[in-house]
Amino acid sequence: MSKIEYRNREFLYQKYVVENKSYDEIAEITNTSKQTIWYWIIKFGIPRKPKRPYRRMINPNLLIQEYVHNKKSIRQLAKIFNKSEKTIRRQLVDFNIPRRHAGYPKGVRSEEKHPRWKGDNAKDEAGRARALRWFKNKKPCEKCGSPEGHRHHKDGNPKNNNHENIQWLCHLCHMKIHREKKKE
Repeated sequence: MSKIEYRNREFLYQKYVVENKSYDEIAEITNTSKQTIWYWIIKFGIPRKPKRPYRRMINPNLLIQEYVHNKKSIRQLAKIFNKSEKTIRRQLVDFNIPRRHAGYPKGVRSEEKHPRWKGDNAKDEAGRARALRWFKNKKPCEKCGSPEGHRHHKDGNPKNNNHENIQWLCHLCHMKIHREKKKE
């Protein structure tokens, strides 16, 4: 084929619009680059094809049905929909579907089941961090009623996070208790 052929509006219209060929396919036929074909299509004012969507979406109702109601895992969904696990996770986020966590029911403290769980052998900082995770909602002070309550471990052991051992105190009441314990 002659190099001049891609500079012909009718030729490009026939290949691009009527025969629905891509820039790459036309470039291969005319032995030129796809950028050149793109340039001449724009120059001749040939209507461009709509861009393909970024990714094909999974039907949200089907995803909810399988993930939420049928309790299928992300790995199982990836096989069903022939997508990667990353795509399934991204679609769950896109559709605001809350994620389930690996084998543990939501709201159940599952640390004891974790292979690296140390329990009371953990450091004090780990006990405080655990308390932060377990007692997120602040409550008012149990002594003076101030709305700014903080966790206080009654027995002084930050690793003992039983509900009976946690007392909600404002900063002033909390420091007062610790000063009294120091004096003893």
